[in-house]
Amino acid sequence: VMERVEEDVQLTVKVVSRDSKQQLILYFHPGSVAKKFSEFHVSYVSQKDTLDVNTQDLIFQTESGIQLGLTIDELLKIKGEPDSLITSGETSVFQYFIDEFQASDFLQSYNMPVYYARYSFEKGILTEFKFGFEYP
Repeated sequence: VMERVEEDVQLTVKVVSRDSKQQLILYFHPGSVAKKFSEFHVSYVSQKDTLDVNTQDLIFQTESGIQLGLTIDELLKIKGEPDSLITSGETSVFQYFIDEFQASDFLQSYNMPVYYARYSFEKGILTEFKFGFEYP
């Protein structure tokens, strides 16, 4: 049985890889169904916290094979051209959006207005990515 959470607080859970090099942050939005996370953020660990949850996994990888350390060309082979690209020095951020609710079975199935994915590269190597449904 799923419970509805009505608190107006965004909750997060941080999971750290077995070798403490990667982290996955799960975001729970206010008003969501209990135990249903809406956004996911994978990056390298900058500082370990004693409250972090450890997993036996060494890497965090999406269903489509995206993981830290990919090159820009590898991402483009998986995702295609981005909807927007922001470049500053040796940093590049590739952004993808699904925001046409009426035309998207995906958005309709989750009853959410926008899905996004952002991939950040340093010197051509994927150093973090975040994806999911933005909090309205």
